[in-house]
Amino acid sequence: MSQEKEARARSKIHMIGHSHIDAAWLWPVEETIEVCKNTFSSVLSLMEKHPSFTFAQSSAQYYKWMEEHYPEVFKKIKERVGKGQWEPVGGSWVEFDCNMPSGESMVRQFLYGQRYFKSRFGSYAEVAWFPDCFGFSWTLPQIMRKAGIKYFVTHKLNWNDTVKFPYNVFWWQAPDGSKVLAYQTPGTYSEVNISKGRLMAMLDKLKRRNPHVDRMLVLFGYGDHGGGPTEEMVESVEKLMKEMPEVCFSKSVDFFKELEKEIKDKPIPTINDELYLQFHRGTYTTEAKVKSYIRRTEIMLEIAEKLSSIAFMFGDKYPKEDFDRCWLTLLFNQFHDIICGSCIKEVYERTEREFEEVSSTLKSIVNKALSLMASQVDTRGEGESIILFNALSWDRGGIVELEVDKEYDVKDERGNIVPSQMIEEGGRRKLLFLVDKVPSIGYRVLRLTPRTSKLSPGVEVKEDENTIVLENEFLRINIDKRTGLVRSIFDKINGKEVLKGQGLRIEVFKDEPREGRITLDVERPFDAVTMDAWEIYIFQRIEGVEVEPLTKPDEVKVVERGPLRAVVDVKYTYKQEGRPDTKITHRLILYRALPYLIGEVEMDCHTVHRLFKLSMDLNMYSEYVAYEIPYGAILRRNPGSPYASLYERAKWEVPAHKWLDYYDSEEHYGVALINDSKYGFDVMTHTVRMTLLRTPRYPPRWGEPWIPGAGEPMEQGMHKTRYAIYPHKGDWKEAKVYKIAYEFNYPILVRVESAHEGKLPSSMSFINIEPDHVILSAVKRAEDSEDIIIRVYEVEGKDADVKISLPKEVTGAIEVDLLERPIETSEAKVEVKGREVVFRVGHNEIKTLKLSLS
Repeated sequence: MSQEKEARARSKIHMIGHSHIDAAWLWPVEETIEVCKNTFSSVLSLMEKHPSFTFAQSSAQYYKWMEEHYPEVFKKIKERVGKGQWEPVGGSWVEFDCNMPSGESMVRQFLYGQRYFKSRFGSYAEVAWFPDCFGFSWTLPQIMRKAGIKYFVTHKLNWNDTVKFPYNVFWWQAPDGSKVLAYQTPGTYSEVNISKGRLMAMLDKLKRRNPHVDRMLVLFGYGDHGGGPTEEMVESVEKLMKEMPEVCFSKSVDFFKELEKEIKDKPIPTINDELYLQFHRGTYTTEAKVKSYIRRTEIMLEIAEKLSSIAFMFGDKYPKEDFDRCWLTLLFNQFHDIICGSCIKEVYERTEREFEEVSSTLKSIVNKALSLMASQVDTRGEGESIILFNALSWDRGGIVELEVDKEYDVKDERGNIVPSQMIEEGGRRKLLFLVDKVPSIGYRVLRLTPRTSKLSPGVEVKEDENTIVLENEFLRINIDKRTGLVRSIFDKINGKEVLKGQGLRIEVFKDEPREGRITLDVERPFDAVTMDAWEIYIFQRIEGVEVEPLTKPDEVKVVERGPLRAVVDVKYTYKQEGRPDTKITHRLILYRALPYLIGEVEMDCHTVHRLFKLSMDLNMYSEYVAYEIPYGAILRRNPGSPYASLYERAKWEVPAHKWLDYYDSEEHYGVALINDSKYGFDVMTHTVRMTLLRTPRYPPRWGEPWIPGAGEPMEQGMHKTRYAIYPHKGDWKEAKVYKIAYEFNYPILVRVESAHEGKLPSSMSFINIEPDHVILSAVKRAEDSEDIIIRVYEVEGKDADVKISLPKEVTGAIEVDLLERPIETSEAKVEVKGREVVFRVGHNEIKTLKLSLS
């Protein structure tokens, strides 16, 4: 017998029915509920006829729909789960996108999903199920392991367009060292050709890539719009089982447990990196409004939970039902096709309505908690009091914005004038002021008095025929009035010019669908030309990249020269034949006492197949660029490096969260680009770009033909983005770039309060944490008790002894996992010292504590 035949004879093929059902895509959500009901009813019918047939289904949301709308179907599912035929998999609320949700959102996906599975089916899922998601963040294995997940299934890496993904079985490792056993299907996530030839072809592919692996998992059944396995498919498997003893029906968890035993002590590869998908790069940007809603909602949920937890510590009711409703709305809309912008228009109309409702609920929760806190603070003194609340876990300063009806001075506790400025925005009068310090997860009281002061300008402004110069203590900004380009950002502290070449600008690329870029590792390749909403086409033009830098402004004007800031508006009109004009305002803002330039891009967009990028040429070179990812950071090689591999060069558009940092190791100098709502970026040699907007066409409804260029244009209307450019000495860790980015995204909350007595002082930190490279990211009430949950994560890759100070005596403290289950190991020791808890956190670790307070 040949070696190949011997290998086949040792092999085992695990067959499991499956139907990948998109929560929404080319149809509305209401239709998905019916798709689930019809698919699940069909599967249950097959199980009655074929008692050995098994089926896997992810997404707690789908089961909840059945429980609420079709209880008889749900009852039968529970029965089949009990008999071992139906396997709930995934453990998450939905099959969420694994790049753009925040780290805490990913935690809650598993917290809500796993708790639902446990409460309804008696057990937690052990297999993460992401067959169709568009790439996977490097930190995800740690989140999965701490949520009870040991195994990981995907199919999507078969869709790479530059280099094939090299393995089907591998260990996937997070920065902290956590590992999951990962399986990339050799075929699809919806096999419909159940034949010996097809199975052998997939097995041969697996054996070529993983010669030490002797078993394979096959997912079969119609998917996307449901359907699942047919009777013909099930009978085909049963027929093969008689001909081929290595074929069996199986649950995915059984496949993994047997695989894990089989590969013990064998050289299985480890991927200690993100799993980047070389396809669908446009999804980091498409449907910008929804992405902005998601960022803002994640931030407001974190702030609202912290405030409500503090109020709860002092006797107020914790609004858990409201939080559950808000979280589940957010988690559902992080389904990969929704957040990624690849759904029909009707889906996003619903999504925007839902987020407006969530925003209203969270504002009410925040106002109630702030009101309770403010009522306990001693606010007596001259004028009106304003209470500032900082939700971040370190003392911070920043710009505060307050709507007012007349002019005021702002004074600190000693009566000193705080720099402030009156502005008008959208017909409303606002008072801006710069506060130097608000305590960590705490508050500070300042005073409002009628305006009597005359503050001198805080930023020097010089202007001649060709140039506007803005200058504060840290930076000197040179703006070319003829083009609107920022030609120079000079770092006065370090004597360093930041920009070169064309400087800082907005570029518009032609982004029309083109044939020729295909998925490499699927039986029937997909061409990117049909996937307008998913793909970026700017580099596919055989005649070369067609880009138009905006250099012919309608107006370049200094619009503010105040005591707090200077502002320059650069206005452009972008014309596209056959389309209404697109109006763009690029606002450049320099504040006194802040070491970064702030930009705002406001766009009334009416283009189609155009891509807008904020671009800057930097006067330095970075071989590795740092990017924020969920609960961590990653270094990616500059794709323009002469030493970049094809895998690294394929990362010509990458996902990131609030910041990226371009650091020149020879000069020991870097520049951070910070944003409030964007996720798509690219770096090429000395040029750094952030993708602001792209205007593809909507995909067709389910059942309609896919005709490139036929759908309604997306992203029409108003869009606004804020960003900051922060030059600094050292790398991102030394410069604490992550803190600047947090402060840029998290507002200091402000409340005007009348004068009254109170038990609390004029300034207080409710919760404080040391050291400063450990971030306290979540404070909430425990799911099953009145204890408090605190979650932290280590940012800089350094082990640390951590101390958290609280406002009340701690009577008990334990470490728990992300499902809030106790962890009983020597590493999980938590020491209590009165109002303090002390514990150890590993490098890049996410750690969760459950605290009992007096």
